[in-house]
Amino acid sequence: MFIRKSWHLQTVEFKYDSSFEGKIDIAVGIIGLAFTAVLIYAGIITSTFAMITAAAIYAACTAWGAYQWRLRRTPMKRQVKLGGLRHRLYLRSRWLFMLYAAAVRLADFAALIAFYYLLRNNQAVSSVIYEGCQQWLSLLPLVLGVIGIDYLSYYYYFRTPASMRRVVK
Repeated sequence: MFIRKSWHLQTVEFKYDSSFEGKIDIAVGIIGLAFTAVLIYAGIITSTFAMITAAAIYAACTAWGAYQWRLRRTPMKRQVKLGGLRHRLYLRSRWLFMLYAAAVRLADFAALIAFYYLLRNNQAVSSVIYEGCQQWLSLLPLVLGVIGIDYLSYYYYFRTPASMRRVVK
């Protein structure tokens, strides 16, 4: 039921205004910096490398959002894949789309952290995932921001005129 043949999938490229995505990036950057500060104050994040990295990522995210919102004049290009599970979930229920995107992105996040810590240490997998997720918990708003941008991709696709879309092989 959920398996689709590759010839049923279609990749479409379209152009859209980047100001709303810039506002999302600014919000993610500010919320992420505040969330990181709370985690540092609570003593959950103890690694200096994790603190500096999270602060740099959120500062860059805020700067990129400001550029997109105020300075970028040309439309951005985005590609979406039509006919897949994400597209069908978006059409059926926006909440299911967000839930599915959150589950996929959080699983990717945990797998990336586990892979990083497994390369660094020779410990059991469960302790590695727990330690890594605890130290890098400050990147959670960034993951949620990516989910919002995924949602915006389909949102803008359905609101762009057909003259601004083209099928990509």
